[in-house]
Amino acid sequence: MRYTRLVAVVLLAAYLPACATYTIMPDPATTLKPPQTELKQVQVTLRTGEQVTVRSPRVDGDSLRGTWPNSLAQSVALTDVSAVEVKRTSVGRTAGLVVLSVAAALGVALTVAIVPLD
Repeated sequence: MRYTRLVAVVLLAAYLPACATYTIMPDPATTLKPPQTELKQVQVTLRTGEQVTVRSPRVDGDSLRGTWPNSLAQSVALTDVSAVEVKRTSVGRTAGLVVLSVAAALGVALTVAIVPLD
């Protein structure tokens, strides 16, 4: 019984990323300038098509600075950036996950209650 609960918790945790979605920032130059909202990380799409996840992003002058995947502090000119996306919680996706989880739990509970175990 404990094993089943552990598996259920692990599977539910695996679906948690489905509750979030990336949204494009309309004007990263303004949004990322201090003292605006401090973001932990953003997804940056460069004009070359390369996508990079940047931690602790900020705009300094005409450059986007932050910690890149190689754990080095780097910067890129804002003119070389085609899009900046922020990961936000999706209320619709979260509600859908909760409804599906409750429906699945009820289905399992009814099946166990109705079907005799021989």
